[in-house]
Amino acid sequence: MAFALTGTAPCVIRRVSMAGPRTARIALERLEGEFPPWRPGQAAPLRLAAAAAPGGARSFPIASAPHERGRMEFLVKAVDAWTLRFVAALEAGLSADDYALVGRPRGRAWLDGRFGSGADPLVLVAGGSGIAAFLGLLEHLAWADQGRRTALLWWARTRDELAPSRDFTAYAKTFPGFSWAPVLTHDPLWDGEKERPGAELLERLAGPLAAAHTTRWLVSGPPGFAKSVAAALRALGVRGGAVRTGP
Repeated sequence: MAFALTGTAPCVIRRVSMAGPRTARIALERLEGEFPPWRPGQAAPLRLAAAAAPGGARSFPIASAPHERGRMEFLVKAVDAWTLRFVAALEAGLSADDYALVGRPRGRAWLDGRFGSGADPLVLVAGGSGIAAFLGLLEHLAWADQGRRTALLWWARTRDELAPSRDFTAYAKTFPGFSWAPVLTHDPLWDGEKERPGAELLERLAGPLAAAHTTRWLVSGPPGFAKSVAAALRALGVRGGAVRTGP
């Protein structure tokens, strides 16, 4: 549901790119000053002030890292009438008078003092556009915590949806603890993993991290996907306190 957005300075739309079918990535800069501080995993209300855009605002996970306070990015996938109009307005192009409004970041961060230590390995399990909630965290880890062992497991439908992964190869150069594996469930030419999330597949893809009792599991995706992952992790004997679901 869209909601009103008040009390926020306008932002300049610096870049828009299509990051897969019906999915847009938008980069914003504040007209004055910096964005309020945020932590990876938090979201912010976003409104596109363009004639063709829908009214009101919606909250989306912030897809950029918090160390770059002058930039904020979002990945928005069209999943209903409101987001379809939003993405269509971006894809159609913007005029010089168009801008965006961003509200104050909100919600729980992925990592905090109550969820493991800074040395604990991480397994990020994303379903579809749930990857958006991990992009800022991955960028942050690649910049500030390169030694942390981190595995990303991403379930998508087809290779066309993997456009946001273009940064993942670059991470390997400065983030030696990072690895990732895609699972494509509806791509007839895909010769990799195709199964839906289950205990055996999660264990195989996570490798040694699946057996480490200090590993923390972060899950982002539609409710049905998150429920399947939670059941698979229980079957693997992962305790509930080692799992965090968001955003």
